Amino acid sequence: MDFDRVDAEHPDRFLDPDRIRIARARRGLTKAELARALGVTPRSITRYESGEAPRDSAETLSQALEFPAEFFTAPDAPEIEMRTVSFRAARRATARHRGAAVAAGSIGIEIDRWISRRFILPLVDVPTHPGEQPRLAARLVRAEWGLGTRPLPNAVQLAESRGVRV
Repeated sequence: MDFDRVDAEHPDRFLDPDRIRIARARRGLTKAELARALGVTPRSITRYESGEAPRDSAETLSQALEFPAEFFTAPDAPEIEMRTVSFRAARRATARHRGAAVAAGSIGIEIDRWISRRFILPLVDVPTHPGEQPRLAARLVRAEWGLGTRPLPNAVQLAESRGVRV
């Protein structure tokens, strides 16, 4: 990843609070657990996640959270709001697991942006059929893509070839 960009507003003072929150959530840690791992108080973690993490704490955060130290100094962490995410088994997933999944999604967005800046990717080519019943819409898409009615050998590969990020 390209983490060599630095927050222009505070280049020498603080780490990105959203990135600390994302890394902590991705590792499934509570503030208290991260505080214990760092040897600080939970209040310190709250301050870190409010924008008061000194730059010299990047290495200790890196070791505790197993993220590169540069991750915490790069700007513009993609944030995904929990309310915008749908989980298949929401009742069975703990808040910790949901938080880890959302954090993984944020990191996935960042990886997608990195790839998109460096490679030419296929344009999204997915026909839409709003208002159609799902079975009819699927038949229409199969017809438009010339797929016939046989089972697809690899649906993920097909989606990616049509510009869908999986």
